[in-house]
Amino acid sequence: MKKYFWRIKASQLEVGYSDCISWGYNPIYIGIDFAKNAKELKNFLEKKFNITLCGRAKKEDIGRRRFFLLWYKELEEGGYWDTMWLEKLKCKYNNCKKTYTKLEEKQFDNSFSGFCSKKCRNSYEEEENTIKQAMDNEKYPENGQIYKIENKKTGKIYIGMTLRHSFWRWCEHASWVKPIEDFIFEILESGIPKEKIKKKETDYIK
Repeated sequence: MKKYFWRIKASQLEVGYSDCISWGYNPIYIGIDFAKNAKELKNFLEKKFNITLCGRAKKEDIGRRRFFLLWYKELEEGGYWDTMWLEKLKCKYNNCKKTYTKLEEKQFDNSFSGFCSKKCRNSYEEEENTIKQAMDNEKYPENGQIYKIENKKTGKIYIGMTLRHSFWRWCEHASWVKPIEDFIFEILESGIPKEKIKKKETDYIK
């Protein structure tokens, strides 16, 4: 038995200059299955989805009832594409502990965004938007702060300055690091006038 990666596309109307019908860019079905050969794979998928598949992008098949385009590739066990589609990955949403594969992700998201489900993707985006909105609405205080972030595992230290409240600056840094583990955020000095904060940051870095 051979392992095949496959995807199925349907026809769609391209609204524009020519208003022509073409094969859709994103697949409507995608998966990995075993079959003796490509013909057996095609027959299996036609029965599974109750559709008629064509193996080439023929113009005369586009838009015909129940005609769909099948693309497939034989996978080498343990090869690059086999690993890429089936490797277990950690969901980008920090409150989720699930793992997923690129194949599972493709069932709901064509952008490879790093989430195990639409629910996690939407929750992540809602939290990011809440933080961004709070930061956008936050008025800049008269005085600034010098802060330090330390990675306990590596011992690396980052020193920065902010004219925002320190919580929002930490949220910005935290959104760039996944997962957030073994980091210490602390305020080194606060109440620094805006016109002096750049020099004060330089002094701490030295």
